[in-house]
Amino acid sequence: MYDSISSDLQRAIDTRSHGLVARVLSLQAFWVLAAALLAAVILSFATDAFATPQNLFNVTRNFAFVVIVAIGMTAVIITGGIDLSVGAMMGLAAILFGVAWRDWGLPLPAAAIVSLLVGLAGGGLNALLVARFGIPPLIVTLGTLSLFRGVAEGITQGAVNYTGFPARFLALGQGYLGGVVPAQLPIFLAVLAGYILLLHRSVIGRALYAIGFGPDGARYAKAVRNRGCAHPRVRLGGA
Repeated sequence: MYDSISSDLQRAIDTRSHGLVARVLSLQAFWVLAAALLAAVILSFATDAFATPQNLFNVTRNFAFVVIVAIGMTAVIITGGIDLSVGAMMGLAAILFGVAWRDWGLPLPAAAIVSLLVGLAGGGLNALLVARFGIPPLIVTLGTLSLFRGVAEGITQGAVNYTGFPARFLALGQGYLGGVVPAQLPIFLAVLAGYILLLHRSVIGRALYAIGFGPDGARYAKAVRNRGCAHPRVRLGGA
């Protein structure tokens, strides 16, 4: 009996000692990060232009908007869902921004509000079909992908483009702070910090994780209702 207790105690001590390392090594994100760092090291030795501040900030400028959308998608994936329509929704919102500014004569802030409302409407449509009617998100967003893309192509006829925006607006996507730091980087960091707090330090975040672990169990525990699945999809539309 004492040998068994001693063995269990030693096993618990070993598990505690090596548990952190084992958990880190079992994370898929760890290996993705390790692969990215390895690629960065190889490219740094392969060319002198890679590991320069200018190139690293330029890479940041190119992927910042994609990462912002990916952050919004994270909440959807946590709930066990997926959104295939996000790219088409971005395109439609961007086109309607151009329409509102150039064709309707709205100022840039009002055009931005129109674009956000369109994104929220698209996210709301996905949320309604998934959370209220129980249609699988893969099917819903595959359909709305075609819907949003078709509406965008119908507005532009596949040929019209919107250009000539003021320099102060273009600076948000193409400018640099102090001539070095991309203007999108502070926005990306603010969005990232906000989502970290939302997912890990709020009731909403705990509800999203509960849905992902088991929507029926979360519902029976009264942790969430159907609208819990809807919220991240609506927010992703507005992203």
